[in-house]
Amino acid sequence: MLSKTMLNSLQFLVLPLVRECQQRLASFTFNFTDDVFCNGTADDFGGCFNFTKAGRVEKIQCPFFFNKKGFVYKVCSREGKWLKSDYQECRQHNYEEVTAMYPVYVFIGGYLVSIVLLAISLFIFLYFPQLQCGRVTVHKNLFLSYILTGISWISYFVLVTFNGEVLLRNPSWCQILHVFTYFFMLCNYFWMFCEGLYLHTILLRVFSTGRKLIAACHVTGWGFPLIPTAVYAFVRSSDSSKNTKCWNPYAEYLWIIYGPIIGSLLLNVIFLINIVRLLMTKLKRVPEAAQTKKAAKATLVLIPLLGLHNLLLPVRPEDDSPMAEVYTFLIAISLSLQGSFVAIIYCFCNGEVTTILKRKWKQHLLMRGTCIKIGNSHITTYSVTENGQMEVVSEEINEVRKCQPAHI
Repeated sequence: MLSKTMLNSLQFLVLPLVRECQQRLASFTFNFTDDVFCNGTADDFGGCFNFTKAGRVEKIQCPFFFNKKGFVYKVCSREGKWLKSDYQECRQHNYEEVTAMYPVYVFIGGYLVSIVLLAISLFIFLYFPQLQCGRVTVHKNLFLSYILTGISWISYFVLVTFNGEVLLRNPSWCQILHVFTYFFMLCNYFWMFCEGLYLHTILLRVFSTGRKLIAACHVTGWGFPLIPTAVYAFVRSSDSSKNTKCWNPYAEYLWIIYGPIIGSLLLNVIFLINIVRLLMTKLKRVPEAAQTKKAAKATLVLIPLLGLHNLLLPVRPEDDSPMAEVYTFLIAISLSLQGSFVAIIYCFCNGEVTTILKRKWKQHLLMRGTCIKIGNSHITTYSVTENGQMEVVSEEINEVRKCQPAHI
C-alpha cells in the first residue's frame, strides 16, 4: 500500500486524469435505466471506470505512472456500489522487470570498480612530483571526469531509478541531479577529446609551449559542456509533457547532449588517423615488421583513451530483437569499465609509473633495514616532450645488494 504522503504527492499527476475522466463520462450516453448499475467514477489514482452493470468487473490499463502493462480491476457489486480498486498487477514486479534491472547493476558494479582504480591512479599522479608534466595533467583531468561521472550515475540510479516514490513525486533535486549527471558525462567525453587534441598538437609542434594547450584543454573539458547542458536543461524544463519522473524517460531532447559527444568522437577518429601517420613517419628507420607492430600497438592503446570503442556499438537493435539484451549488457560493461581500462593502461602498466613505484618501494625497504638486491638491468624510457621531441632515457643498473639497519 502507498502511504498518505505519497498519495498526496501524486495529486499533481492524478488530478489531470480525474478531470479528463469526468469530461469523458459527461459525454457518455448509457441505457441502464432498467437495471442496477454503478455510476462512472475516477478512483484515487485517476483510474477511469465507465458505467457498469451490477455484478460485473470493470478492467482498465494501469495509469502511466506505474510504468506497467497490467490492468486495474474494480468490482461493481450487486447493489450497484463500486468496491475498492485492485491495483495488484500494477504494483507487483514481474520477471521482465527484475531482469530489466540487471544492466543497471552491471553499471553500478563497473562504475564502482572504475572509481577505485581511478582514485588510486589519481593519487599516484598527484603524489609523485616526477610525474608532473602536461601529458599527465590531461590524464588527471580525464580521470577526475571519469570519477565524477561514475559517482553521479551511481547516485542517480540509487536515489532515483530504484526509488519509485521519488520518481512519482518528481522533486526538483532529482531533476538537478539528472542535469549534473549529463554534464559530467559531457565533460568526460570532452576530456577524451582533449587527450586526442593534446597528443596530436604536441606531435605537430603547433605550440612552442604546452601551457597554452593545457589552458585550452581546461576550457574545452570543463567549460564547453556547460553550453549544451544549459540548453538541454532549459528546453527540457520548458516542455511540461516531458517534465515528469525526474526526467527519467528518454526524450528527443537528448540529441542536445549526444550531438556534441558524437562530434567529439568523430574528431578523435581524425586525430587517431593522423597520430598513427605521424608515428609511422617518426619510425621510418625501424624495420617494417617492427614499425607495423608499434603502430598497431599505439592504435589499440589509444582507442580506449579517446573513447573510440563507443563507435563499435552505434546502433541499438529493436526491443524485440534477441540481440537487444546482449547489446544492453555490452554497453553497460563498456561504459562503466572504460575508466578501469584507461587507469590500468595509462597508470598501472605505464613504464614511468612502475619504475617510480618500484624505486619508492625499495627506499621503503631500505628504511626498514631490509636487504634488497638490484640485478643488472637496462631501463629505456621513451617520452614526448612539451615541444614534440622524442626523448630516450637509458639507465644502466649494476647488481648491488644494499642493507641498512632500521632507524630506532
